[in-house]
Amino acid sequence: EGFPNTASRLELRGGLSDLFVTRMLFGGGVELRLPSTLEDVSDLRPVPDHQEVWVDSETEASVIIELLEREEEVEDSKIAEHIFSGIATENNATDIEIIAQRRLKDAEVPNLMAHLMCPQSWISCWVLSGSQSVAKFRETTRDTILLHLLVARLPNVDTDLVISLNQPISVDTSALRSEFARTSVAVGFEQGQTLVEDIARSLRVRNWSLFGGPDM
Repeated sequence: EGFPNTASRLELRGGLSDLFVTRMLFGGGVELRLPSTLEDVSDLRPVPDHQEVWVDSETEASVIIELLEREEEVEDSKIAEHIFSGIATENNATDIEIIAQRRLKDAEVPNLMAHLMCPQSWISCWVLSGSQSVAKFRETTRDTILLHLLVARLPNVDTDLVISLNQPISVDTSALRSEFARTSVAVGFEQGQTLVEDIARSLRVRNWSLFGGPDM
């Protein structure tokens, strides 16, 4: 209730196609489905070996897949918030807000859990949605982004697999800051959350030797 009055003040630039394409990442070691409008940034510029970066050039929305060394000192229930805060620090972000977070059920990541050598008790997956205000490169103005995270903890290979969806949004300066959380939920939250959950359902490790050990 109240969304129609406030949503008109917010323009979501991070809309993505609902058509999905299967992508083989990290040399075929990881498989997942991404919106068809996303383009592989490595075709345009170098990308670190531990990352895959996909961007929609029209909306500026992006999906980043990272293989990070597992931080054993961070509890599973705190890992998504920890990574979200780390991204905010790297981006010198302001107006940082966590909207929602939860642990995914095993049935929501069926392909990841399917490997016989990967007992379900070893793996936990977490999703988080929040917002941050960040400045673009060499610009003084700040954009607000919705940031959706999927973190798969893989202790069997000492890795945290992190998928982040960045949805840029523009807020009219006349919009009250107290209204922001409501408008972001109304316009962007459900779309981004659904997309991340769809990616989670398709996530599969094809080659476990990708993480530095023998293939299982």
